[in-house]
Order: sequence, then structure tokens, then C-alpha cells
Amino acid sequence: MALIKCPYCGGTVSDKAERCPHCSTQFTGTGNLQNAPAANAAAATPPAAAPASAETQIDNMYAPPRSAPIFAPTPAPGSKHSSQGRVLLYVVLALLFGAACGAGFYIFNDRKHKSSDSDKPSLAAAARTENVAEQHRAWDDDEAGCEYDDDDLGCIIHDPVPDGAEHLYGNVYAISTDELDECGGWIKPLLPDNARRAAVFADRIWLRSSMSTSDSSNKLALLEYGTHLDVVSQPNDKWTEVRISGGEHHGLRGYAATEFIISVGQFSVMDSHITPDADSREKLSTAKWRRALTDAVCQYGWAGVTDGLIVSTPYKLEALPREVIAFRLFDPSDYTAFMAFIEFYDGDEEYRLLGCTDDCDVRHISAISTGTYRLELDFSSMLQ
Repeated sequence: MALIKCPYCGGTVSDKAERCPHCSTQFTGTGNLQNAPAANAAAATPPAAAPASAETQIDNMYAPPRSAPIFAPTPAPGSKHSSQGRVLLYVVLALLFGAACGAGFYIFNDRKHKSSDSDKPSLAAAARTENVAEQHRAWDDDEAGCEYDDDDLGCIIHDPVPDGAEHLYGNVYAISTDELDECGGWIKPLLPDNARRAAVFADRIWLRSSMSTSDSSNKLALLEYGTHLDVVSQPNDKWTEVRISGGEHHGLRGYAATEFIISVGQFSVMDSHITPDADSREKLSTAKWRRALTDAVCQYGWAGVTDGLIVSTPYKLEALPREVIAFRLFDPSDYTAFMAFIEFYDGDEEYRLLGCTDDCDVRHISAISTGTYRLELDFSSMLQ
């Protein structure tokens, strides 16, 4: 017989004993504890311990410490494993809640973006009004820049965007040339019927003895830019009978091409603003450009401004046989400018002033129909 430890309570017991004297656990099989099947030992449920005798209690006091049971008990509610399960559940719920919040934010932001797109014209118009109001408040501080109405009731807010313009984005607007103030149809470069004096606005033309350009023998004198002429008669639209009123050929009489002479009043405007020097005449070498720009200056009301406008061509559309040019006329004395949109017909000196606007950047010009064009204009420089 040998002494061994009980696998359940750790007490010392004989290997021949059928029951543990300490925990009363029943051993299976032949009573040999060493030969007990592991499965039976695991399945055995120890009965409730009987009250121990005094001797048993003394043995327990001096017995070796009991080892932990072989099999861990099923975790009770509120144990560590149960807590880990709840934590995992909370994590899953938090992820689902975050995903739902993200989806809701995306839907809300998408609807807000679409709503803001639909409100862009009104928002841009409000911003434009606010910008103009800013200018108005600045003018209140300095009345030198203020524009007053006829009754002198106060400052008039100036809006550079033409009436009827369609808002595209930002400060960019589109308008048809039919909606601009027009000069009224095609203009032929003719002298007024009652004109008595004229001037040459081309670089140079020939004074001829007959109304023909094919005959080189009829040339009388070369007339330079600025030569003044007395009008004798206007036999047709192409030729004007004139007499030289000064200079080397004073009193010489002949015919000059009507498309290259202009009334002295208009020549004064042209010479002051459009072609005041040799450089400007070189840049604006086309005679019909010079004449059309002079009409634009007169129509826009700039005939009395400081001399020497700077003319540029920021945009040109070739819609053969027609041609549309956007001219920018800049006054360096006060840094103001305006745009003139003019249509020319290829091979002819006729032109048509489509209209004028305040200074802007021309984004695009496209043809809507014959003689009608769509202008896309950016007024950022005027509204900021």
C-alpha cells in the first residue's frame, strides 16, 4: 500500500481507498486510485462533505495544501469572460453607430451641396449686391467718387452687369448682343449730307482727278493722315469731291474715297483718343477699326475724356464672312475702361456697333445666329 494525494482536494489518501477521507470523493473502478479512468475522474461530482470528526480535522490541519481542481468551473455571470463578451458587443454597436452617423452626414452634405448649386445665381446676385453696396459705402466716405441722380437725392449704386444678363458662376455672366444697347444696324462710312469740311483719317490716300482706282494716271496728290479738306459735293457713296484747304497742295481739287475721310468733328475725337500718335496708328492700321472705335467713344460718352486712350483687342471671333472684335478702351488718367463689341463684314468697310459694357474680361464669344452673338463676361475686377 502506498500514500498518494487526492486529485480533488490534495489530501493524503491510500491508493487502495475507495473514498477520500478528506473530501469524501468516491473513487471508481477496483478501488485503485492510480488506475481510475481520467474521464470518470472528470465526470465525478463530489458529494456534500459530511461533518468531519475531531481526528479528521486534525489531519486536515497538518495535511499538505490542496491543489486547484483539474477542471475550471463554468464562468458565472459577471465573470471576466462575460465582461469580455459585453465589451465586444459594445465595440460592434459603436462601429455600427459610427457607420450610421457617417452615412447620415454624407446624405445631408450631398443634399446641402445640391441645394447650394441651385441657389448659386441668387447667392451670386446677393454677393454682387453686397459688393456694390461696399462700393456705395466707400463713396459715402469720399463723395468725390459718388454718382448723383438728377434730383440730387444721394448716391446711385452703379452695377456694371448689363440688365438681362444670365448668371453663370462667380462673377461671370452671359448676354446676347441683341440685349445690349445697339447703335442701329450696319453703318456705312459716309459723310453727313450737310458736311462742309472733312479730314483724312487713313495713313495716306490719293486725291484723284476721276472716280476710279484702276487708273494710275489720275493721281493728283498724296494726302497724309490729318489733311483737311473742303467738301464740294458727294456724287455717290464711294467718292466725295473735295478741295485741299491747306498745306503744299492748298486749293487742289479732285476726288477722294469716302471710306477714308471723316467729318472734322469726328476726326477730332479720333485724333484725340484712338490714333493720337504714330504708335497707335501702327497698331490700329485698319481704317474701319479707327472709325468704328470713334463711334463707340462717342456713343459711350467718352468724347470729352482725357486725350490718349489705350486700345487693345482682348478677343476676336472669326465667323466668316463676318468678324466680331471685343475692343478694350482704357483711360490711363483715371484707370477706367469700357468694352466695345463691333462686328465687321469681310471685304467691306461697313461695320456694326453691337454694344458697349463696363470694363470686364471676355471669357468667350460664340455665334447664336447670323448677326447675333453670345458674350460670356467676367466682372470680377469690377465687383471685388
